[in-house]
Amino acid sequence: MKTVFELVRIYTNSKARYPLRKTETSELGLFSTLKKAEKQMHKDVQYCKDELQELLRYIAEDEKCRLEEKHYGHDVTLAYLITEYQLDTMDNIFKSGQQQSERSYTAAGQPNDVCLLDSNCIRHF
Repeated sequence: MKTVFELVRIYTNSKARYPLRKTETSELGLFSTLKKAEKQMHKDVQYCKDELQELLRYIAEDEKCRLEEKHYGHDVTLAYLITEYQLDTMDNIFKSGQQQSERSYTAAGQPNDVCLLDSNCIRHF
């Protein structure tokens, strides 16, 4: 059975306040192996860290940037999700019955949870 791994970043805006924090998702790609998906996730973690450091530096130096940050905020990564889908089926691979596993990771790229699914989409941890 061939599978594909979908990498998704889950994020929110820093201006959002609990309990009204709306999350967004960003698809980062489809990969042939879990290792490749995790490698790309770690690259994105580093990219997000670098972007945040640069933004914080600009905020400290530039009054206009400080006002924009106060008004609009910036994206904050909450987690990553890697979902494994079965390939070579008659159905659309993104239908709920084609998922093989789901793996969640923290914003720092550390493993959080693994959920293995059988052919009836029943969860096995």
